Amino acid sequence: MIWKGEKKKLPLGLMSDLYITIPRGQYKNLNAEMDLHKRIIAPADRGQPFGSVKVTLGDRVYAEQPLVSLEPVAPGGFVSKVVDDVKLMFE
Repeated sequence: MIWKGEKKKLPLGLMSDLYITIPRGQYKNLNAEMDLHKRIIAPADRGQPFGSVKVTLGDRVYAEQPLVSLEPVAPGGFVSKVVDDVKLMFE
């Protein structure tokens, strides 16, 4: 979710495909964790980082890349900003 924007949802992803090589038979043990910013507030530019994704197998980190905005989100209008300000006060 993105606050104070003209849209309420912000698609996040990787800027490019992520390839890793792991030992044979270990796919089911592979773990991907996302760490996102707690509050994302508009505006958001395409490619702007808002967190990261980490791929691990056991204790070993195989890859870590930033999660970025896949499309821009412009600031919302006055009413949208005021409503979101009120909601943020109670979050």
